[in-house]
Amino acid sequence: MLNATNISIKNKLIIIQLCTAIVSIILCGIFFVISYYKLFNNYKVESLESIAVVVGDNVTPALEFGDAYKDDANESLGKLQKHSHIVNATIFDAQGKIFAQHIRGKDNNFSFNLAALPKIDKLGSLKDNDFLNIYYKLHHQDEFLGTLCLRAEMQSGIILKQYLTISCIVLVLGFLIAFLLSTLLQKSISKPILRLVNSMKEVSQKQDYSIRTNQRGSDEIAQLSEGFDDMLEQIQKRDKSLQEAHGALEERVEERTKELQHKTKELEISNKELEQFAYVASHDLQEPLRMIGSFSQLIARRYSNIVDEEMNEYIHYIVDGVERMQKLIKDLLLLSRVGTQSMNIKESDASLILYRSLSNLKYVIQENGAEITYDNLPTLQVDDLKLTQLFQNLISNAIKFRADVPPKIHISVEESDKAWKFSVKDNGIGIEKEYANKIFMIFQRLNRNKYPGTGIGLAICKKIVDLHGGEITFESEVNEGTTFYFSIPKDQEAVGNKVVPKTSTTVV
Repeated sequence: MLNATNISIKNKLIIIQLCTAIVSIILCGIFFVISYYKLFNNYKVESLESIAVVVGDNVTPALEFGDAYKDDANESLGKLQKHSHIVNATIFDAQGKIFAQHIRGKDNNFSFNLAALPKIDKLGSLKDNDFLNIYYKLHHQDEFLGTLCLRAEMQSGIILKQYLTISCIVLVLGFLIAFLLSTLLQKSISKPILRLVNSMKEVSQKQDYSIRTNQRGSDEIAQLSEGFDDMLEQIQKRDKSLQEAHGALEERVEERTKELQHKTKELEISNKELEQFAYVASHDLQEPLRMIGSFSQLIARRYSNIVDEEMNEYIHYIVDGVERMQKLIKDLLLLSRVGTQSMNIKESDASLILYRSLSNLKYVIQENGAEITYDNLPTLQVDDLKLTQLFQNLISNAIKFRADVPPKIHISVEESDKAWKFSVKDNGIGIEKEYANKIFMIFQRLNRNKYPGTGIGLAICKKIVDLHGGEITFESEVNEGTTFYFSIPKDQEAVGNKVVPKTSTTVV
């Protein structure tokens, strides 16, 4: 037996490729011969059966009327002369006697044996050496009239030889082409490549970048080895630098983390103090304003007939300014309460929360003829009072900034893996792009002279969504409407006046 270790890698690869090509060609050739041989036989059978059906249907009337129409039947069989492979066509009547017959010269001695006829319902075939016999039973209105028998040469042997010849030619040509390609394309593979591969494995397994192949020369393999060594040297230097930088970075990260924690704590304290200050200041400002407003209205009622028109106008400005200041302080208190009150997270039905918001806005909706529709809303973990305020602000905002047509508002929701994404869509006046970064800021009022308000409503909405750990955005087209989107995380729990994702605790 040939010792494979004495054969060069190049020749081994050539032999492997040749063997693979030859086996593939042989298998393809066998598949080609078998498939086309079966296909040819099936085609012959189907073709002859089709001829039998056509001829049988033509001669059935002749069988039905008897001997007087034998000439018609023979004439129909004589038309089979153009089919050179059909050597015998015979029609038997119901008693098994020959009614009509067409015979090609060399098959004069053959006769059909109806006694050995296979069991068939109407149409059947039987192979006889290199011949194919077709039997077609003729009926008229369920009455058996006779049998049409056709015998044809299959010529399978000739076809098989042709297919085998083609396969052999393809095999020889494929072998020659595969040998030439393998010889031309193969390159010399020797020990330096194996040594390089071993070095690569050792580096990969040990993570030791000090390993070197130490192979030198002018050919491609030597250049590859030198390049590999250079790469290892660079990696070794970078690895050392990276380790040094990693240590320094850890120290800096630790320092920055401590600073950030300290700043975060200071910021939280500052925000809390600011919110508390805003709440207290807003609350304490209400009483002086109430007094100013009351006395201004009292002066207006008592002295409106005494003072001139200009003085009445000044008094009106005072009263109007006080009312607007009271509204502003009231909204500021509401914003402060949203940030300072504890979150009451519980499982709530968003449909009931929306219904509560719509009930609060009942008269505004009726007065403006607003049409409000909504999809089936989910049950979720949320502070139901704050979500009520959120829906109420967005819907009232959509009604206030209506177009010339009655407001149409639709509330829908989509579910993702981690959150519920709600949308509130209206057909109002829309928002210009230049105000996109301002509408969620406090005291920002668009269309200040045309629409009333303090510019705090959307700021409250953003505060509520932020407290739930979600996000609020919007899309808008001027004169076409606006859609506000806000998300509520699925799994959350309240910690003080904030919401944090739920965490699982494993007890070991």
